[in-house]
Amino acid sequence: HRANHAHDDARRRGGLSLRLKINLLFSAITIIVFAILIAVEISATRSGVREEMEASGRIAAQLLGRIGNFYSSEDLPEMVHFLRTTGRVRANDIELFDKAGTLLYQSPASTYKAGRFAPAWYTTLVAPPQVQRIVELEDARLVISTNSTRAILDGWDTLRDILLTQLTLFVLADLLIFWLVGRWLAPLHAYDASLAVRTQAQLDIVRNI
Repeated sequence: HRANHAHDDARRRGGLSLRLKINLLFSAITIIVFAILIAVEISATRSGVREEMEASGRIAAQLLGRIGNFYSSEDLPEMVHFLRTTGRVRANDIELFDKAGTLLYQSPASTYKAGRFAPAWYTTLVAPPQVQRIVELEDARLVISTNSTRAILDGWDTLRDILLTQLTLFVLADLLIFWLVGRWLAPLHAYDASLAVRTQAQLDIVRNI
């Protein structure tokens, strides 16, 4: 009986060990896939943010520069009114200075996802260098600086949603794999148990001879 119990314990440990090894292998593969997914998503976000900053900054500088040329020093209050009416230009911080360097206008903070920012480590990975464009007008100066915080936050929200979804699927798949492996190994365990019984019976016959 002790031999049978020892054999059963060894068999159960072997079956559990095999299930555990398969689950660990599945987990390792999933982690690798996760890492690749994160790297691809971060790379795509970095490229997208950089392209958006370049395009929006260039367009804002060209348009505001052309519009600003229509205003003289006497018309600066009208230009300030125009800028205030226009409001914030996406992905850009705009400042207007007069000839003496006095700040006449500064674009308001973005209301898009106000108060939220991507984690610092993520921002470091995807943020492009800030680009500042200076447009010299007749009696004033426009300073247009790219602001990528909102685009970076969009990228972070997308990555977070992807990771949460994939993590949920991973946990469910891991549980399913563990259960399926147990079902697949059940016939092997039954055969092993039957073999153990026959072996023990033969040993008992030998002892009795």
